[in-house]
Amino acid sequence: QISAEISDTPSAPSYMVSVPSAVSMGTLDADKENIMNYTVDVTASDLNGGTLTVTAPDAGELTDAEGNKLAFTNDFGTKTANESADAQELSGSISITAEAVAAAAAGNYTGTTTFSISYAVQ
Repeated sequence: QISAEISDTPSAPSYMVSVPSAVSMGTLDADKENIMNYTVDVTASDLNGGTLTVTAPDAGELTDAEGNKLAFTNDFGTKTANESADAQELSGSISITAEAVAAAAAGNYTGTTTFSISYAVQ
């Protein structure tokens, strides 16, 4: 006689993270701090005790066509999604100081920041 048992296969984690493809700050003000709020949308299920983490760098630079630079800060940091994050919003903001705007040459500044998304089983 042969007997065998197959245990339930644990479900694989399922998650989706939507990072804004673009953030437009419009015309910047040289008299006050320029702040643009944004959200990162997360949906997660069956994380099986693991951790879903989203991280963004805390600073970066924008450049114009002539190579002039304009520094910005990003307060998003590192955020962790909940086990059952059905439509959870993680928020952050990009800031450019009035002093940096006043010192910058006129122009259209653009740049990129990279978000890191990771899942780790504990």
